[in-house]
Amino acid sequence: MHSVSLYKAEGDVLWLSEGALGPDEHSAVLDAIQTLHTESDKSYHETSLEDGRFAMFLPVRAPRGDLVGLAMILADLKHLPDGIAERLAVPKVRTILQRIAVFLRIGSTRGGDTTPTPVFPPSAIHAPTPGSSPGQALPLSASKDQILTLELVPDPPVKVAADLALHVQELIKLRSNGRTRRYEVLARSRRDPARNEVPDAFAASSANGRDGAALDRLVLEQLFGWLRSHPQIWEGEPASFSVNLSIGALEDEKFLDGVATSLEAADVPAGSIGFEIPEFACVQCKTPVRRFVDVCEKIGCFVVLDNFTFDSTAVGLLNSKAVRMVKIDPKLTNAAMKEKLAQALVVAISQACKVLGIHCIAKKVEAQAVLEWLEAVGCDLAQGFALERPLSLETLAAPASALPRKRGKG
Repeated sequence: MHSVSLYKAEGDVLWLSEGALGPDEHSAVLDAIQTLHTESDKSYHETSLEDGRFAMFLPVRAPRGDLVGLAMILADLKHLPDGIAERLAVPKVRTILQRIAVFLRIGSTRGGDTTPTPVFPPSAIHAPTPGSSPGQALPLSASKDQILTLELVPDPPVKVAADLALHVQELIKLRSNGRTRRYEVLARSRRDPARNEVPDAFAASSANGRDGAALDRLVLEQLFGWLRSHPQIWEGEPASFSVNLSIGALEDEKFLDGVATSLEAADVPAGSIGFEIPEFACVQCKTPVRRFVDVCEKIGCFVVLDNFTFDSTAVGLLNSKAVRMVKIDPKLTNAAMKEKLAQALVVAISQACKVLGIHCIAKKVEAQAVLEWLEAVGCDLAQGFALERPLSLETLAAPASALPRKRGKG
């Protein structure tokens, strides 16, 4: 065995037994999270890495089955006995992992219905037991009853809002290598805006519940306020802004009612605002997503299908007039240079988008060879830090002469 490691449901490393996490291992972790999140009945997930190692993932779930983390075991494939996966996924091992869930920030409602809780910084875990005080962490010997009555005490929402800084990343035209005025909105921390990742406070995009929807509302509230203060951004030359959505927002039937009211109050055209929905959410929350897309079509907001792989559940949404863009899963574009099936899928998605009259976008594209191939097969737009660095909203509001005239692979 090479190593054992633990991860949160967002993919963040909690503990490594040795060494550092390589890019192939990180990719395998993200794949396992998506699989175990979507297929809640699976007791484990396994895959083989290119260097001959075997990776097995054991899910850590809350009592009602929600994924809150996972453990990865890496070993040499050739030295593994037959049936090792089934032997490691026995109930006794899963019980041990359930205990680990104490440290993966499991929250509970007053009714005892325990669900994964999004990460707010800094958070304190406490158990309502005699002699305990708020912020006191449970020991490894915590009883089952203590685990099931954990509560998470987040920072007040006002602190989260005060730390929120919005940046945008523009989509780049592959053929003309020019600007599009189509932006993805990125949540960043005011304390460390240079970091190119979502801070812990806003890592609720894959979480269930009201907390994810509340954070999405904070993002939209700040975006609408900025757009109202800078009408020149969208009045003269059209511009659009897409926001990544949490599952909590998709499941909240009143979420879009609030969006419509806020758009009217800010006097911002609905067509300039869009919502990015990951394909796994289309699979996991089929009915709420369909309802959400239908309401977007009615109020005029657009939808972006993110991490698209041509899953049969998500394909049906392409009929909606609200769906204006498709972002190809970066695993496909990265694999397309060496795998025929990945190539076929990327070409199929690009051509399907052309027939339907919607934009096709490649994500996380850094290599010049990949860019040229994507352009050759008909992909419209690309997105990646090597192409376009995120800009703060303040920078975007600067005079046009202060912005780069030409961006992208040049």
